[in-house]
Amino acid sequence: MGAIGDMQKYLQFKAARAMGDAAQASGGGEGGGGNLAGAGVGLGAGMGVGVGMAGMISQAMAGAMQQPAAPAGAAKAATPDVMTLAEAAAYLKVGEADLLSLISGGEVKAKKIGSEYRISKKALDDFLAA
Repeated sequence: MGAIGDMQKYLQFKAARAMGDAAQASGGGEGGGGNLAGAGVGLGAGMGVGVGMAGMISQAMAGAMQQPAAPAGAAKAATPDVMTLAEAAAYLKVGEADLLSLISGGEVKAKKIGSEYRISKKALDDFLAA
């Protein structure tokens, strides 16, 4: 992509070239030997080629930009058995203040070590199952 530069300008160039080639092939070149209907068909075909090329390139680019899907068990394997407050909040997809409220209310079991909380994955799963 870097070698081509601006993809939009490149596609416009290719479409214009295809239209010109199609017009030449249908007898619409210089010298006035072709008919107008043939030139119109050639221009239409050239535009179709340009649009088709743009679609193919955009599909190829979309496929190249997609991330490979994670294996089915990858999310569970990445979750630690014991989490910090921030990790547990992310696991529950809530804010840390909300999780602290659940811990203070006794809804989620956690251990306070010094000034930090540690929450087991099992405690969070039990809370979600209830």
